[in-house]
Amino acid sequence: MTQCFAFFSPLATVRYRLTVTVEVNGAPVKASSIVEVAYLRGRSETGSPYIAGHTTGVSPVVDLEEKGLLLVALRGYSGGSKWLEMEPRQPPRPRPRGFKRDCVRTPADLLEKAFGLDRFGSSFDRGRDGAQFISELRKLRGRKVLDDEVAFIWFPANGAYDQGHFMCPEKLTGVIGGSVDLIEVVLEIEPKATLEEKLKIEAPWLDQIRISRHPGGQSSRRDVYVPDRNQFETSYSR
Repeated sequence: MTQCFAFFSPLATVRYRLTVTVEVNGAPVKASSIVEVAYLRGRSETGSPYIAGHTTGVSPVVDLEEKGLLLVALRGYSGGSKWLEMEPRQPPRPRPRGFKRDCVRTPADLLEKAFGLDRFGSSFDRGRDGAQFISELRKLRGRKVLDDEVAFIWFPANGAYDQGHFMCPEKLTGVIGGSVDLIEVVLEIEPKATLEEKLKIEAPWLDQIRISRHPGGQSSRRDVYVPDRNQFETSYSR
């Protein structure tokens, strides 16, 4: 399906702090970052209206010390656009072993779930092009707590970029080792917070991904995951 978007005219923009708390061997560890979702009006090749969420920002990074770094995935790794998480009704793509589609939440997905919004609601059927949805977005305030609505990317300490693991929360302990559990995910609207587009960390895998010509994504083998820079750092474009 072909889509087109009014990139020059966002209907609404929401900036919020995304905070995750992970328990590592009994001790809580927090990490947060600022992400922004700009909502753009689009139409399919058949003329059907919908709204896409364009994400800017970086992932929260949980420091697991000798076990490496754990990042919140800001998008899935196959299908759709690098920049726009479009129609979630697209058919599922192959996923790594032990991975369930339900744990993938883009920043737009998280925002809408936390505040009970429906981007693809009946307002489109009434020919209003999501006017009610946009109105609700512009009024968002406050703080919301979610449970396990995010996917993670784990990079072992001093590992190369192709050693990254993409997983849902219930797989953390089994893959990383020790005891690693997601405690909570918090969203807090912060319209004036500073927005970053590059992670401020030093890691060999990050340097490798930044200089690589390969954007990442699903490899030729169905069960092999290759990290995609757009999953954690939105400054990358091709």
